[in-house]
Amino acid sequence: MDEQGGLTGEISIEDIRRALLSDKPTESFVARTLARRVGEPLTPEDDLARAAKLLAAHDSDQITVVRDRLGREVIGLFGRRDLIVAYGKHLHNLHGEAEREAEAERRVRRGWSPRRPWRRGRGGGAGGE
Repeated sequence: MDEQGGLTGEISIEDIRRALLSDKPTESFVARTLARRVGEPLTPEDDLARAAKLLAAHDSDQITVVRDRLGREVIGLFGRRDLIVAYGKHLHNLHGEAEREAEAERRVRRGWSPRRPWRRGRGGGAGGE
């Protein structure tokens, strides 16, 4: 990070493992020498498709989340597990919406109307129809 808290690079566990297995003395390792340039980070406005694309292209299981692309203030990390959980919730919500739409369609076919809830078919409700 720079003096303003902006993202300048990142270090993965794999980067540390490679460094420790190298012939260089471990005392010479500092974050600046191990850090690699960060590609495109995520922002809170990015959707799941963008997150999946960036994670697939990334050489790590996590990607940095910044407040905005200009300031690059780090606000968190987003990992492959986060993507799977968010995608599962998204599918669950889509399934719920599809179920609600199907139920509304079934009600319309049976003659139910939100303005006339007593019209539920033969003799099936208040109003005596």
